[in-house]
Amino acid sequence: MNITGRFATHADLDKLVQGRLDFNKALGTPAPESRLDEIRRDIHAFYQMRLGQDIHCYLVEVDDEVAAIGFLQAHVVAYHPGCPTQRFARITNMLCYEKYRMRGFARKTMEALIALAKDMDFDYITLDASVMGRHLYESLGFVDYVPVDPPMHLRLRKKDG
Repeated sequence: MNITGRFATHADLDKLVQGRLDFNKALGTPAPESRLDEIRRDIHAFYQMRLGQDIHCYLVEVDDEVAAIGFLQAHVVAYHPGCPTQRFARITNMLCYEKYRMRGFARKTMEALIALAKDMDFDYITLDASVMGRHLYESLGFVDYVPVDPPMHLRLRKKDG
């Protein structure tokens, strides 16, 4: 069994697209079949343009099959005392495929993304913690953050599905 961990390159775009689709499916929000080809093209174009710029992806593979995948997205904001460099990161799309769980692959992915964020000198990292991932995130030092003014959103377009 050959296990490798590495940052993705543009040669991995198809894996990143599939990882994004699988992540949404795992959340219970799969892409609609009627638009799947269009959505694949859109995701591919998104990562084609942004990978290595403001998006970074770490892959753990077992015999060339993706076992775990996670993305780090850079954000630049106007000055705030809690973000003096005006830069923070967000971990998105953290997914460990079911047959590879409980083998340390998600931890390896998270540790690589955290190390990259430190190297890039971000002020902090945010993520949305699933019930399944919460223990891992807490063990890595993540804590609940409840802002004084909780976030809200306004949907401007109908959701797919």
